[in-house]
Amino acid sequence: MNAPALGAMLCVRDLVFAYPGHPLFDGFNGVFGGGLTWVQGANGSGKSTLLKLLAGALEPRSGTLEVLGIDAAQEPLAYRRNIFWCGPDALPFEHLLAAEYFGFLQGLYPNFDSDAVADHLAGFRLRDQMAIPIGKMSTGTRRKVWLTAALVVGCATVLLDEPMNALDGNSSLYLRQRLNRAAMQRERCWIVASHVEPCQDVSVLNTLTLP
Repeated sequence: MNAPALGAMLCVRDLVFAYPGHPLFDGFNGVFGGGLTWVQGANGSGKSTLLKLLAGALEPRSGTLEVLGIDAAQEPLAYRRNIFWCGPDALPFEHLLAAEYFGFLQGLYPNFDSDAVADHLAGFRLRDQMAIPIGKMSTGTRRKVWLTAALVVGCATVLLDEPMNALDGNSSLYLRQRLNRAAMQRERCWIVASHVEPCQDVSVLNTLTLP
């Protein structure tokens, strides 16, 4: 990382992980603080895998993950309530209406910002999609629902994997504006993984390049 993290929120120590025949991380260490960290690297470098490991969606062979001092192995539920991952995979709970999905998240995350939901729905032009089952939405619309969730859950750490994928021009602009605001925050840690370099209109605190 090219700058010291401010107010460490997410700490990774001696992380080891490999797919069969494809080692990725062998003693990886990282300290992520408030603001925005941009993780970049070529396809296959492990960007998505790293975010899944940080989110608790994959189990490392060894190593320690802590968010706000909460150990992922010792307190997995508390860890996951302080970290939110938005990836390129299918959105969980696709049988729910969008409105029901946000209601579910509100009960799960104590710092969920219900007042901000309407603003993001307008920004992503999702207001007329709230009564549609998530599974029947287009890929881009599902992605916007998930990104809205990431913006309002209020977690200490938010992980976004290739967030610009499948977005229309207006939605991409809106997300970049929101990420630029997030980059100015020090009370939350935002980690974005992408195969491209940071957008010029997004202020990035740290850059992590995977080989």
